[in-house]
Amino acid sequence: MAQRFDNEITSENLLICEGRDDVAFFKQLISVRSLPHFCIRDTSKARGEPGGNKKFGEKLKALKTDRGFKKVRRILIAADNDEAPTASFSSIQSQIRDVFGKAPAHPTMTETISHLQVTILMIPWTAIPGTLETLCKDAAHHVDPTMSAFVDKFLRDSGAEGRATPIHRDEMWLRCDLSARCYQDPFVGLAHVFSDRPSLIPLNDKSFNHIANLLDKFK
Repeated sequence: MAQRFDNEITSENLLICEGRDDVAFFKQLISVRSLPHFCIRDTSKARGEPGGNKKFGEKLKALKTDRGFKKVRRILIAADNDEAPTASFSSIQSQIRDVFGKAPAHPTMTETISHLQVTILMIPWTAIPGTLETLCKDAAHHVDPTMSAFVDKFLRDSGAEGRATPIHRDEMWLRCDLSARCYQDPFVGLAHVFSDRPSLIPLNDKSFNHIANLLDKFK
């Protein structure tokens, strides 16, 4: 069905993620893997205010007033674990509970709330610290192991491994790798990688199978 309004929801599956990079990731993953259709929204705002995992409750409340929300049957919340997976999941739980009165007890578990089935996906996966960049590292490594070895050496020699947090190291690693392999645009953002340069991080890589398998159940 064609979308007639900017805020119109046109699918029984609603996926809410943190930001624009996540939207591009899920759109491309769904396309590459021929997964069920989702209407995808993120928690950022039109005026450039960034999203984040503290804004899901606010977004859910807003979406309930959007055209087509009554047709939604399944909601998937996709959020980063960051440095503290347990605390991050608890925060998402609390935000969902504030809106619907109930929330899933565990990541990837589905909670039925009235006519809705609500599921929480924590990235890179349940109880694993990290972000979307963490999730993408393995695929980038598989594409070009030689470059990956150079990036590993650079992070060691630069002292970044000893100074940066694990999450920041993942982000630094992926930025260095993409800058070296995308010499036409060393500052290429993840959203543009997924939409315009998919060979840099191919989403048919096995490292994304667990995410794809979860999305494939939404049918």
